[in-house]
Amino acid sequence: MEVQIQDAEGIVAPNAAHTIRYLMKESGTILGVDNGDLTSMELYQTSVRKTFQGRTLVIIQSLRQEETITLQAKADGLKETAVIIRTVASEPTNKALSAAQSFR
Repeated sequence: MEVQIQDAEGIVAPNAAHTIRYLMKESGTILGVDNGDLTSMELYQTSVRKTFQGRTLVIIQSLRQEETITLQAKADGLKETAVIIRTVASEPTNKALSAAQSFR
């Protein structure tokens, strides 16, 4: 999910450099974060990321069941925000395993 820091008119603030802290409520997992800055030495597998050109990316995973999860984003000096995500039940797939077995 892409997260943007926007001004009062809804335009992305390209000079915004805030550290965003993500938190999953209920179930679900934050798999990683990024910001597109190739020079960044920040870890990917965390729940905190500094924005680059006013943007970050957070990758989340549900538990493959029907549920409602909430992703919160917090940063000093910015209004806290959250998004509610409704998921549906699904069966796990083993496409990678199937592809690997087909090469044998």
